[in-house]
Amino acid sequence: MFTNFISNRQKWFSSALLLILGLFMVIFTTGVSANESAKAARKASMSYSQQWLGWRGVSNAGQARSVQAPTYWSPQHNVMWKTTLPGTGHSSPIVVGDKVFVTASYEIAQTTALKRGANMLIFGLLVLIGLGVIRYIVRFCREQEYFFQNLFMSTNAIVLGVVFVVLAGFILFGENVLDFSRDSIRSWIASSIAMALCLFMSTLFLPRNAVQRLYAGAAFLLGIIPFIYFVPQKDYVFKGGFFTLRESALIIYAIAGFFAILGIILVAIYYYNRNKVDRAPSQAARKFPSYKFFVNLAITGGSILFIIGMIALVVIAAVQTSEVLSYQYSKPSLNPQLESRYTPVLGWWSVYAFVITLLLSVAYFVKRELDTLAENRSSGYGYWAGRFDLLLGLVVFVNINFMALNLEQARAIVSFERQTGQKIWACEELTSPVEDVHRLNSMATPTPVSDGERVYGYFGKSGIVCSDINGNTIWTNTEFEFENIHGAATSPVLAGDVLVILGDQPRKAYLAVLNAQTGETIWKQDRSDNKVYFNGSSRTPLVTTVNDRKIILAWGWEDLQMYDLQTGESLARYKIQHQNGDSMCSSPILYDDYLYLVQKRTILALSLKKFAANQDPLIWKSRVRGPFVSTPVISNELLFTVTEKGMVYCLDIYTGEKMWEKRMKSEFYPSPIAISGRIYLCNNDGRTTVFAAERECRVISESDLGEETFSSFAFADGQLFIRTQSSLYCIQEFSAPEFVYGE
Repeated sequence: MFTNFISNRQKWFSSALLLILGLFMVIFTTGVSANESAKAARKASMSYSQQWLGWRGVSNAGQARSVQAPTYWSPQHNVMWKTTLPGTGHSSPIVVGDKVFVTASYEIAQTTALKRGANMLIFGLLVLIGLGVIRYIVRFCREQEYFFQNLFMSTNAIVLGVVFVVLAGFILFGENVLDFSRDSIRSWIASSIAMALCLFMSTLFLPRNAVQRLYAGAAFLLGIIPFIYFVPQKDYVFKGGFFTLRESALIIYAIAGFFAILGIILVAIYYYNRNKVDRAPSQAARKFPSYKFFVNLAITGGSILFIIGMIALVVIAAVQTSEVLSYQYSKPSLNPQLESRYTPVLGWWSVYAFVITLLLSVAYFVKRELDTLAENRSSGYGYWAGRFDLLLGLVVFVNINFMALNLEQARAIVSFERQTGQKIWACEELTSPVEDVHRLNSMATPTPVSDGERVYGYFGKSGIVCSDINGNTIWTNTEFEFENIHGAATSPVLAGDVLVILGDQPRKAYLAVLNAQTGETIWKQDRSDNKVYFNGSSRTPLVTTVNDRKIILAWGWEDLQMYDLQTGESLARYKIQHQNGDSMCSSPILYDDYLYLVQKRTILALSLKKFAANQDPLIWKSRVRGPFVSTPVISNELLFTVTEKGMVYCLDIYTGEKMWEKRMKSEFYPSPIAISGRIYLCNNDGRTTVFAAERECRVISESDLGEETFSSFAFADGQLFIRTQSSLYCIQEFSAPEFVYGE
């Protein structure tokens, strides 16, 4: 009976468990199907009445009205669709009817194949040199009874191993980590150092009295002159003059000094050893216990790893503390979102193949030395590896400076279905080589603009392209030069039937107006009197109406100017002192008669009517730190701005009084937008904070897509369009927020 009771209890328990699991599955599947049904119903009933036709909307104000704007999302919630973007770009999405447009830059098929072929050649040479290095070190360790028996050879073996590891790391990871392919200065420095390492390493295989060391030393000393003289972007490197001691110039001089030291060392080694001859040890001298061979190997390998570690620490410390190195030459980061930067040029398979090949070669050469007595070493020992070193240095230098920077890339307008995110077409009419851009910029940063029938894409010196909304090219214009070490970032502005392009570059700055129908230049105004420094300006101009007259407002380095839209005539000019450290990215914004200009340490409010009348337009000046890159937004008569370091400020637009401030995490480059009394601030890590547009700080929600984001948002018909580094999202609220800030 007791057994039956236990059996019945087990049956009841099993039945209850199955019932609970069944109910759970019903609830779960009902919730999922309800959410999917909501998405399907929303897609089916979608009617598009709003558009977002350019950077920060129709009037560049970054404002929209909707009661359906989403306030919370994540990769799993309120994502209507997500699509992978081709290539790279920081332009914001624009929304035209049932389509979404972005611009992008990416390699064409022929370019990709040629680049991969060059990298495969470099990889093959590196493997061959690695075999020579291992053979040399193993032979040295077998021929010495104790490590410092021959101090010259001991030092030579360690230095050879260190130089090879540094060179291998540079070749396998350098292009992605340093991103030197997008900056001619980095390319020049990186390729020169690589070639110098190859030349120096080739001398380490030579006997101590080889005359080739003298030639190599002379090459180092004489090569300093072309290295400094032919450095790209001299205006940036030698700011203030060729003999300036600014940090950018000091970096070049420091590397030149490094080359000089290497040259002097090689010349000194030659003259010190020119009458000495390397003698191979006798067979009797080599008959020492095998364990000493492994001790020598351990000491050599440990010394190489220790020195490599110290070099890595010094480099990281230098980059972290140097403003130029960290900002312009790429700052090391362990951020998992930047994992793609640490991917090898040829992929991880190349690293695995490289390491396995070297380990197998170590085993082979060690076994060979243990099985047989080493042969007498001749003066030409390792000479073939030295030849490969010279060839590798030449190939790397040519590849980085002349091939990689001249390979063609497409500059494209890309169209997606607004309802599904599916790619429709790409207008690849413009192609040009890789351009100099800042490491946080891209070759497709200016946001396209549309009149509802045509889409206009501006790509700096690569040109301008106009297509219809079906992807058919209407016209291109490549006559406007743009040379700027940081790359183009100013977005085009459409005003009726004309297109406005501002080219504030260091040389021959200009403001141009084109016929939007044909692409022909209507007028081009020289702005050289407005001094533009080495990194140019990335501020987008404003087009508005004053006293029934269409005008353009262009804010440069030292002043704000007003131009007649029809003729290009300069109507007014207001002197504004440039503040050191201002990046010239944050653009002016307009609200009624008020014009707001944000600088690094101040925010100005000007009267547009007084400015047009050539009167003093200053209304107020607030000692509030302005943003580095982003442009402020206005909502409920409050101005909201966020600095690159995450300080959020709220000011009264009429008085400049600071209402509140709040410190946020991470850096903020995307410009905020305002939707019906809510302020959307997104940081570079892809985390968005929604504030209430009120005089007291109130955070509504926080959302995180977990992807690096530099582009400003677009909004239309209750949908947010967010461009990350690799994807385009459509965010729409299907369910209530699961997380609200403060709960």
